[in-house]
Amino acid sequence: MFDRGHQHRADQVRSSVEYAAESARWNPRRWLARRGCDFAGHRVLAHGLRRLGDPLRTTAGNLSYVDNEERSAARGAAGVLAEVSGAAEVFGRLHSPADLDRLDEVTAHLDSAAEECRRLGEQVAERRRAGPGEWLTAEALHIDLRRMVHECARTRDELAELRGVSR
Repeated sequence: MFDRGHQHRADQVRSSVEYAAESARWNPRRWLARRGCDFAGHRVLAHGLRRLGDPLRTTAGNLSYVDNEERSAARGAAGVLAEVSGAAEVFGRLHSPADLDRLDEVTAHLDSAAEECRRLGEQVAERRRAGPGEWLTAEALHIDLRRMVHECARTRDELAELRGVSR
């Protein structure tokens, strides 16, 4: 099960980025280099990782409550998680401002994830009309997955802003 250890690791990543930025700032050899080192992209990714932890943890918890009647919701969640995973892989390959051109790949994954979320939302609405109780876990999954896609999109948008600044 996904635990709060993720938040601790995300905080360690953020701390490491801040330490590296501060070390580079005070290193006298930086005056000899033509270009300084900008850690803005690393900061955006570290904060995005931190924000993604809560919906990921609650999604994992909600998936443990899925019963036989909600298997289609679990399949929909799997599709969203696969696309979010694809976006996260692209985020992991971003190492320099030149790599920010890969944000279109992130957008493709997030568009697919949003479509899966839309389908899951339709299933939840149908179950809600069917009667009480049968849609609660599916709706909780839908809310968490939408939030997860939103947080990835927010990270992508913040990185896209950096791309505009770095050119």
